[in-house]
Amino acid sequence: MSRPSGDSTGYGMINVVKFKENVREFIKQKINKYGHTGCILVYDKLCKELERFIKDEKNKTLMGQTKEATLLFNINWSNEEEKKFLDSTFQELGFKNLCHKPYLNYTKDIRALILSYLNFCKEKDGRRSVASEKDNFASCTEYN
Repeated sequence: MSRPSGDSTGYGMINVVKFKENVREFIKQKINKYGHTGCILVYDKLCKELERFIKDEKNKTLMGQTKEATLLFNINWSNEEEKKFLDSTFQELGFKNLCHKPYLNYTKDIRALILSYLNFCKEKDGRRSVASEKDNFASCTEYN
């Protein structure tokens, strides 16, 4: 079977691996911005930005590509493949992927509670590191 013209030289071929690396890196950045590893994550904001990023990155990646290359990319990045990739990426980073669930709407009270817990986790890690560095009983009891 012959390949479409231009694909044999690499022109028109899309690097799905590079696309996925960009998405994975974006997720890591947003988890650092909207969450705390092993603690909590503000999903609604992250999911909105992730959806927008994937759409923009896909459009940028497919710009100027052949129909065959675009079709191949869409096969490699179908909804099912996208979900598997996002699930595994979130799991690697210590979170569950809730971005494919029905849209998350946080009320003002829930958002305040989540942000309060996020701040608590960050403060707790800071106190823990200070207590372990000083190696004295007073700082350990203060941490508790």
